[in-house]
Amino acid sequence: MSLPCYLLATTQGFFFRMRVPKPLQPIIKKRELKKVINTSSRVIAERQAIVYAAKAFELFDSLKETSLTDILFTKLSIRTPDGTEYHIDPDKRKEELQDLIDKGIIKPSTQSHQNIQPIPEPVATPKDDPFTEHLFLSEAVDLYIKNKYSEDRTFTIHKEKPLRSLFGLLAESFGGDKPIGKITHADASGFRDDYNKLPRNRTSKERMAMSLQELKALNDPIKNSANTISQRLDTVRGLFDWLNKLNPSIRNPFKTIAMKDDVKAINKKQAFTDTDLNYIFDDKIWSQKNFNHNWEYWLPLIILYTGARVTEICQLEKKDFETIDGVWCLSVNDVPTKDEPEEIWGDFKKRLKTKDSVRDIPIHSKLIELGLKKFVDSTKGRLFPDIKPIAGKLAKGPCRTFNDFVLPRTGVKIPFVKTFYSFRHTTLNHLKQQDITSEKRAQLAGHSTASITENTYGNVFNMKLMQDLVERLNFTHALKTVKPW
Repeated sequence: MSLPCYLLATTQGFFFRMRVPKPLQPIIKKRELKKVINTSSRVIAERQAIVYAAKAFELFDSLKETSLTDILFTKLSIRTPDGTEYHIDPDKRKEELQDLIDKGIIKPSTQSHQNIQPIPEPVATPKDDPFTEHLFLSEAVDLYIKNKYSEDRTFTIHKEKPLRSLFGLLAESFGGDKPIGKITHADASGFRDDYNKLPRNRTSKERMAMSLQELKALNDPIKNSANTISQRLDTVRGLFDWLNKLNPSIRNPFKTIAMKDDVKAINKKQAFTDTDLNYIFDDKIWSQKNFNHNWEYWLPLIILYTGARVTEICQLEKKDFETIDGVWCLSVNDVPTKDEPEEIWGDFKKRLKTKDSVRDIPIHSKLIELGLKKFVDSTKGRLFPDIKPIAGKLAKGPCRTFNDFVLPRTGVKIPFVKTFYSFRHTTLNHLKQQDITSEKRAQLAGHSTASITENTYGNVFNMKLMQDLVERLNFTHALKTVKPW
């Protein structure tokens, strides 16, 4: 929900505009308050308009709570017909009014309250009115998210929800909504420590309704990894970095807050060994074709022979399979079928991690042998329509099922190290050990290449070359007991 900031945008610039409550119009002598905001940035204009609105509401509330005679204690002025304005000191009201009458500037009748106008306290500009004193965390989050929508075309409600959830936990950790200028380094450290005590699984209906303290009280032994907590801290740090750009007086209390993580990035997720793969594919899902959903059988196999990301395969549609240069391929893209009803996607839209994720991947002969083409031909629309998004993430359900049930019963699972994502690591590692060039591996994986020459002057490898690359993947030894589709 957007924050009402009474901002009016016109071709001439930005204006603060607020209607004066009807009972107060005779006192203020205006139907609306209007003020020019001197900036070309909508974000800054919204910020300043919020401050103006707060001041206006303070004025309205003070006038509602007082009688007309009490208005004498505010700053007053008298404006003559020629537009000259005379300020009146409330403590010397009678004397100063009489002096104006004696000088013939005003007539006695102009002493009535309807000619005496309370002047709101001047609203400071960003230079002399610290942003931090007026903006609360919840308001800053609203502005930050609004800015995300305006600057990032890929930002959707599915990205907004986890952001608001995270910032909601942040406010709870602080003990409630706080002015951003009051948030300290100690608050930031406290949030890191609080998040470190949260259970990794927070997306169940029951846990979604729990408060921060209730989640901590669960004492769930399965906590978030150091990498996950570091990512959350980076997200919060991003909010304060953005605020700092708007107003340099804002300090980032999260600037030096970090999780100690001595594990090298390359070792955080491990590839499956040959023995691991033997144990996995000897499971009843493949050896007996005993499963509840088609994706249980196909997802690990397709990822293993393509190196694709889990979400990329979860969102595949029948239209994403086509023949290019005589090679049957799957297309990784974010374009949904126009002919399909919107409900087929549920609370989800096709998405890609980066612009480099768009690519075509040849289908390995082993997948064809196992019956993938037959399966694709039997589908309509999405290949796996029974995969439902959890917290806006399509891959969450399959990952949870595989990590919590399949891997433990095969004896392979190592929390946070060997997971569903290890199939992708296994594929790319398999090619790396064969000394396949990084450019070819990057094209298959949907990564950007580090080579400026390739990025600037080279084209993508054609399907024949990529087919040869894919066929270098040999996991036949692990699929001996797998029954074809």
